[in-house]
Amino acid sequence: MVSVKSQGECQLEDGQPLCLCPLGYNGDQCQNSICQSYCYRGTCTVTTAGPVCQCEPGFSGTRCTESTSDDNSCAPNPCRNGGNCIIIDGKRQCNCTRNYVGDECKTFRLEESNPCSSYPCLNSGICKISAGEAKCICTSEWKGKTCSIPVDCRNWCYNGGSCSDDIDRDSASLPICQCAEGFTGVRCELPSELSAEEVDTSSSNTATVIIGIFVAIVALVVAIVVAWLWQRQRGKGISHVRLEENGGTVEMTNPMYLHASDDQEDDPNPVFTLHDSMH
Repeated sequence: MVSVKSQGECQLEDGQPLCLCPLGYNGDQCQNSICQSYCYRGTCTVTTAGPVCQCEPGFSGTRCTESTSDDNSCAPNPCRNGGNCIIIDGKRQCNCTRNYVGDECKTFRLEESNPCSSYPCLNSGICKISAGEAKCICTSEWKGKTCSIPVDCRNWCYNGGSCSDDIDRDSASLPICQCAEGFTGVRCELPSELSAEEVDTSSSNTATVIIGIFVAIVALVVAIVVAWLWQRQRGKGISHVRLEENGGTVEMTNPMYLHASDDQEDDPNPVFTLHDSMH
């Protein structure tokens, strides 16, 4: 059964389920919002031609990334050595390539010694070096060490979920979604029935694996013990027994355990002898 998010409709096409997404959503289950994080400094509106940004005062461009102020403009590009200029909080910032650092990407640094080369800044955040350590400068819509946490709840909760916009910008906590009935997850992205079923299946599979491993270990231990006992029993043999009798020693010899000559091996009537060591 195909699960369709609340903003989509499911229909059968050639016997196969197909999700019909409304304007502004896409994905196999209509789970993706086209407007999510699209406009840097503006409000996103979905049209038949695609998402359109209504920029905040002082910003322009298709995604509101350009400042209309001469002092904070990225034109011409101030970033050197392949760096990319982005306006963050009204100020231009250079997103440098891996081997360059600095406000305008002028300083060369080997990738191995560049803290920013392996430090991911998400959602158009820019990595800067402060006191020898990498630090992300986030756009106004994002926060956290790697700019992975939204400042507000716009387009954060799926399937009709809601959360409060009153979130501390300096907090590293994710927004908390109040999910609509029938959905669960951090962003209300999972049908609650499916989630419970997956948990039950996972628990059952884990128990089966544990039981199988336990049975295999027990069988291996039993096999080792049986083999050891069999080998020990096989190695046992009695070739000579000495008996004490009347102060003397009587030796009983069993021909089975003697290395006989060829003539003795053919004797059909072996003789058992007693030897008195006193005589």
